[in-house]
Amino acid sequence: MNAIIGLCHFCEAHGPRPLFCTFTTDDENHTTESSQCSVQCSGCTSLGPETVLVSRDDDGTIYCSRESVPNAEINTFLRQAAVRSITCEVSWSKEGGVVYFSDAQGHVLSLMFQVKDTRARGLKRWFSIVVLMKDKMLLLNLTPMLSEHMENISKELQHLADDVYEKEQSICSQRALRLKTGRNDFGQSRSLIQLTDDENVYKRLHSHFTWMLKTGALTYSETLYTSKDLLDKICPKTMKKTIFEQDICLSNYNCEISIRSLENLLTKSVFRILLYCILTGVDVSDIFFFICIFYKSLYKHNYNDSVTFWNIFVIIITQF
Repeated sequence: MNAIIGLCHFCEAHGPRPLFCTFTTDDENHTTESSQCSVQCSGCTSLGPETVLVSRDDDGTIYCSRESVPNAEINTFLRQAAVRSITCEVSWSKEGGVVYFSDAQGHVLSLMFQVKDTRARGLKRWFSIVVLMKDKMLLLNLTPMLSEHMENISKELQHLADDVYEKEQSICSQRALRLKTGRNDFGQSRSLIQLTDDENVYKRLHSHFTWMLKTGALTYSETLYTSKDLLDKICPKTMKKTIFEQDICLSNYNCEISIRSLENLLTKSVFRILLYCILTGVDVSDIFFFICIFYKSLYKHNYNDSVTFWNIFVIIITQF
């Protein structure tokens, strides 16, 4: 699936930012290039600029997870998606999924959720999962499946963070400490690894995001219908021995067949349709062409029982 799935968060020092993203590629350089990250902050750091998580499919598709996308323009779109998904394009209940569209910056499905943090403002941190793609209709068709899995990911992260939160609160209640001391300096945001106490949390996310991309590609596939001239221009080899090749059919288009022979060959209902077309002036040259092909095939192969041939022919002739 041609899309980018990212995890974003709100940093007290740097605002909304993408933390982690997964995308499909066929470029091996994307598995070795360093991520470009100008912010040195524990909360805004996930894998690190030198780390890339890679999975390979049997068909050659490469799934890469990094801190940022190698393409600078797409990285800007992802940054804008992070800002909009956490600040303005939000659900009325503050937590939940939203779909918004932009022909210039891409179409986005986002899910915002909160994670408990004893050292954060309000004892909670805001995160969002975004799916960015250029195909609006594909995104709408995949929204039910993607939304369900995004909710499962958010609940998994919340459950891990809740355990850490309860453990820290049992040692020292941050709410009571803040009321007593009036402390409002929260410092740098903690990383997701610290919030969940799971060093493999980004490997889990890589697995989840890869599954979403693979399942989305299997659910809906894109088929390109184009003309003979364009196919011949793009890849001439694909035109060999196909229906687009000239003179591939050896039957003579200018062959003749009598009406009486047609009456013997066709069923009564089909012959009446053909006769009506002739009498009313409808062009039946294409129909005669198919009749000649079938007639010659029957004669050449000596078919006595030609039910299969005529079943196919009836389907063709009724389309005219």
